[in-house]
Amino acid sequence: MKTLVTGGAGFIASHVCDRLLALGHHVAIVDNLVTGKRENLPEEAAFHETDICDQDLYDVFRAEQPEVVVLESIANPYYQICHAVANPGKGRDLIGEVISSAEKSGN
Repeated sequence: MKTLVTGGAGFIASHVCDRLLALGHHVAIVDNLVTGKRENLPEEAAFHETDICDQDLYDVFRAEQPEVVVLESIANPYYQICHAVANPGKGRDLIGEVISSAEKSGN
C-alpha cells in the first residue's frame, strides 16, 4: 500500500515509517526538518523536504499517489504554534492544507 507520512523525520513518526516499511508498504515522507532530523529517515522511504502548507505538497500527492496519509506532524502543537507565528495566515488549518492538496491531485 502506498502511504504518505507527514512529519516522518520526527522521532515517533520515523518509527511508524519503519513499521510500515516492515509490513511491505511503499512509504513517502514529507517533512520540513524544522523539528525532525534527516538521520531519522529510513533509507527505503521516499523523502520530500517540504512544508505541508507549501504548494509543493500538491506535487508530492501527484507523484506519490498515496492510498493512506498519516498526519503525524499535525499532532505536534509546538510545530503548529511556531509555524503560525513564523508564517502568519498559513498555520490556521494544517489538516485542511493536506486535504486540499490531496483533492487537487485527484486522491
